[in-house]
Amino acid sequence: MKEGNAMIERKQADDALQEREEKFRIVADFTYDWEEWIGPDGQYLYVSPSCERVSGYTPEEFRADPSLMGTIVHPEDRELYTAHLAEHLNADAREPAQIEFRIVTREGGERWIEHVCQTVHDAQGKWLGRRSSNRDITKRKEAEAALIESEKRFRDLYENAPIAYVSVDPKGIIRRCNRRAGELLGCAAEELVGREVLELYADTEHGREKAQKVLRRFQAGEAVLSEELQMRKADGNLVWVSLTVDPVRDAQGRAVMSRSMAVDITARKQAEEALRESEKRVRRKLDAILSPEARIEALELSDIVDVEKIQKLMDEFYRLTHVGIGIIDLHGKVLVGTGWQDICTKYHRNHPDSCRLCIESDLELSRGVTAGTFKQYRCKNNMWDIATPIMLGGKHVGNIFLGQFLLDKEIPDYEAFREQARRYGFDEEEYIQALDRVPRWSRETVHAAMSFYTSLAAIVGDLSFANIKLAGALAAQGRVEEELKGAGRIMQARLRLLELAGSCSMDELLKAALDEMEALTGSTIGFYHFLEADQRTLSLQSWSTNTLKTMCTASGKGSHYSIDQAGVWVDCVSLRRPVIHNDYASLPHRKGTPEGHAPVVRELVVPIFRSNQIKAIIGVGNKPGDYDEKDIAVVSQLGDLSWDIVERKHAEEAKEQAERRYRSIFENAAEGIFQTTPGGRYLVVNPALARIHGYETPEELMSNVSDIRCQHYVNPEDRSRFQKAIEKHGFVNGFLAEEYRRDGSKVWVSINARAVRAQDGRILYYEGTVEDITDRKRVEEILRTNEQRYRMAQAISHVGNWEYNLQTTHFWGSDEAKRIYGFDPEQDSFSTEEVENCIPERERVHQALIDLIEAGKPYSLEFEIRPRNSSEPRIITSVAELQRDAQGDPLLVVGVIQDVTKRKGAEEEIRRLNQELEQRVRDRTAQLEAANKELEAFAYSVSHDLRAPLRHVDGFIELLRRTLGPGVDDKSRYYMELISGAAQRMGTLIDDLLSFSRMGRVEMSKVPVDLAVLAQEVIRELEPDAEGRGIRWRVADLPTVSGDRAMLRVVLFNLISNALKFTRLRPCAEIEIGSMLSESNETVVFVRDNGAGFDMEYADKLFGVFQRLHGADEFEGVGIGLANVRRIVRRHGGKTWAEGRVNQGATIFFSLPRSDHGAGP
Repeated sequence: MKEGNAMIERKQADDALQEREEKFRIVADFTYDWEEWIGPDGQYLYVSPSCERVSGYTPEEFRADPSLMGTIVHPEDRELYTAHLAEHLNADAREPAQIEFRIVTREGGERWIEHVCQTVHDAQGKWLGRRSSNRDITKRKEAEAALIESEKRFRDLYENAPIAYVSVDPKGIIRRCNRRAGELLGCAAEELVGREVLELYADTEHGREKAQKVLRRFQAGEAVLSEELQMRKADGNLVWVSLTVDPVRDAQGRAVMSRSMAVDITARKQAEEALRESEKRVRRKLDAILSPEARIEALELSDIVDVEKIQKLMDEFYRLTHVGIGIIDLHGKVLVGTGWQDICTKYHRNHPDSCRLCIESDLELSRGVTAGTFKQYRCKNNMWDIATPIMLGGKHVGNIFLGQFLLDKEIPDYEAFREQARRYGFDEEEYIQALDRVPRWSRETVHAAMSFYTSLAAIVGDLSFANIKLAGALAAQGRVEEELKGAGRIMQARLRLLELAGSCSMDELLKAALDEMEALTGSTIGFYHFLEADQRTLSLQSWSTNTLKTMCTASGKGSHYSIDQAGVWVDCVSLRRPVIHNDYASLPHRKGTPEGHAPVVRELVVPIFRSNQIKAIIGVGNKPGDYDEKDIAVVSQLGDLSWDIVERKHAEEAKEQAERRYRSIFENAAEGIFQTTPGGRYLVVNPALARIHGYETPEELMSNVSDIRCQHYVNPEDRSRFQKAIEKHGFVNGFLAEEYRRDGSKVWVSINARAVRAQDGRILYYEGTVEDITDRKRVEEILRTNEQRYRMAQAISHVGNWEYNLQTTHFWGSDEAKRIYGFDPEQDSFSTEEVENCIPERERVHQALIDLIEAGKPYSLEFEIRPRNSSEPRIITSVAELQRDAQGDPLLVVGVIQDVTKRKGAEEEIRRLNQELEQRVRDRTAQLEAANKELEAFAYSVSHDLRAPLRHVDGFIELLRRTLGPGVDDKSRYYMELISGAAQRMGTLIDDLLSFSRMGRVEMSKVPVDLAVLAQEVIRELEPDAEGRGIRWRVADLPTVSGDRAMLRVVLFNLISNALKFTRLRPCAEIEIGSMLSESNETVVFVRDNGAGFDMEYADKLFGVFQRLHGADEFEGVGIGLANVRRIVRRHGGKTWAEGRVNQGATIFFSLPRSDHGAGP
């Protein structure tokens, strides 16, 4: 009995173990991360199915090829991975380790893996290998890369912006600034961080005092727009800035930081100062001319010569004589020129080297010529020139030149000219053709012309000095006044645009600039185009207000098109200078205007340059008169200013866009993002980090945490390790730490961070990301616990698992498998030969293995082994199946073994006990059979011996009745009836007892029995008893059961006849025969009536022999029927019971086991 209980308990333990193992495997298999367990021998003990989702390779492929992981590691990360394995794949490496690397998937894609591993030891400290978890962090890496790239773009934009950006806290301390801020003040940007901003302003009227007012306005939460202040650079020089301050507010609306933008306006201020100086200089000249005591030495040739009038005069002279002229001052500036030849204008003065020779000839060869004479010389470009000086009060102020000719009898040195063409890169033939077009004059003609020019020079010099001064003064005064007015108008326009720039959109600014240009030039059309970096693509940005309102309905704002599609106004691009078309209609290469465009009479187009590239093209048109240099100056100055503002707005928009992108990523990132000081104070945190630490907002976290080391870290030394690692490497990846939340609970985090250093190498702050890995750590702990339970379960149940690699012939076994075969569990690996030496029946095992490999037929064997460390044989069961690789070739044989030595011993003991029991049963059966035979003989004897006296009693009573005849008295007749009835009842009782006895001994013959048919047979047999009575029968569709038909007929007969008997007193009897299924899936049959019923207190007596609940005077019977029913039903494996109430009927139930024949009720 004890052995049987032990077997049951062991079976229950095995079942519980299998159930736990299945649960543990389900947990591991359905873990989202890729889990693996590598044994001390480098073989995989477990690989979760998630590996296929991440890498494309199945668990079977990893188990078949332990080197597969190293193969799929990205080549650039393989050295890192190999070093990690070397450091942590050993028994001594007990601390968890983490790295991040890339793998190449089966499809050739690239995925980032976060790899966390830790050595596994059992309770005794034995090394069981390494367990690792691989998480696909590709999306996180992509998000980090996007964040880094966005931040980089933002930083690049921030650092390289042409505008200085500075962030100042409410105390006036600079917290951050870009590179331009440092350049503006002549120092490194890092040197400004931490300084008081007021220190940087000059101690002037527009410096520190004014800056203090700006700071107070910021502290009050007020924005400051385009305030002009003076700052002092590191070298002591002053710099003018236009300062705009935008306060950053917290959730309560308080100003917590300023975004300040400083634009260097020093050049503008200098230009304004230069303009004022220019105005003074012009006034001095005017005063010098008009004042009698003025010194002539202060004047230039251009101050006393009416260039326009002389130009017109000489144009007429050339038209009559075809003799050209040039009036050039002593600086080489050509004031008047007409009749100049192509060889000079298109060649000699169009190349920098040859032009330099021209100027040298003009200045050097003409020096020392006496007044009233002229000098003829060959210039350095081999052409004849003649010069005569212009004298003003004895001062040499310039020369009149006649040049670019050949003497009529002179033969040019063509080879020398060809050599010049080659030297300067001229088209040789066209250059010679230009040489041939040079006029050829006789010496007489030359002398006659020069005599005229000499006289002209004398006239210019000797004309009444007072009249020239007066005429010049009047003209100069008008010009100066006009220039001053124009300069004032331009300055006012510039100031209006600068004032507008801070509060308007770019479209409004461009339109305002065009309106100013139109007003200053008297134009009625204005347009503004941008030119892309390819210098080929144009985009229309704006029309002037008047153009849109009254003159042009052409659409196309913002559209892009090539300059090849544009009109003649893009000549400024090819010529790279302003272009004036004062007779637009006569231009041969004009292309016309689009539908809705205003008609163009004349136009001025100015390109805006930056870094030798054209950035914009500004055009005005339809001025009542011709456009001139003054108009070019107006459009150029306002165009340059407007483009400066455009660039600033572009930079601001790009900065704001980058800030929005960065802020969106920062605010919505799933991982925490931070910046902290080395001292442990937060500078910046995002909402995710606040949530990780249990705070509702970043501001709440920053205000409550002032010392990260002490307030966050469960182990403050982790902060020290973090800082040492980041100082050594400059960054950390996957730094694991346990930290406190606000409510005191703990959270595990993984930190990626880097150090941001100043130029001198000092760490300014740390920045990085934090991931909550608490759930992952919890799963890892569950897996570790499950692994320990799994190993313990194997040890308890003496079950081990093993693998045999058919390709490498490597044999692996679990610790318990090693123990069963007698190997040391510490042994990393062992050969198949060592295992085979333990199996005496190796041929049978070999054959099973061959059948498994060749036919794929799993085997289950039981055989004896001889463990290496014991002389005692053991019996094991071994179950194995085959696993194939992706190509269908046999790869692994995996199996389970169990030491069943004790079980086999128990089974042998049970078999022996069973044999003894069977012998006892046989002996007892023989005794029972003998007893039954004696009982049958006794019953026969009783039946025979008791019936004879009863027949005698009954017979003699009948003889007595006949003898006495009719004359017998009533009392005698009554006695005779009593004696006869008693004899008959005694006979019935003997019959019932014999029947009851036989029911316990008769052999059963089980066949399908249709209870419905059987019930109808019994009812028909009892019809005589029911005759003349009002009986309502309700017979259900009874099932077919398996049983002895004769016995079951006795059951139904007793139950139905009882129902008829006990309903005899009812005027309308109701008898129901039905069936149903019990909760234990048995067939239950019942007979219910509305007869006399019974008291449930005595229900247990109903089925006893001779037990009656009614008197014989009420209902006949001896109390054997229901006892017989119970005996028959029990022999069929069923039960009987009854329910009833006095005078309300009774229900008798019996149940039978269901069989394939039964269809249920």
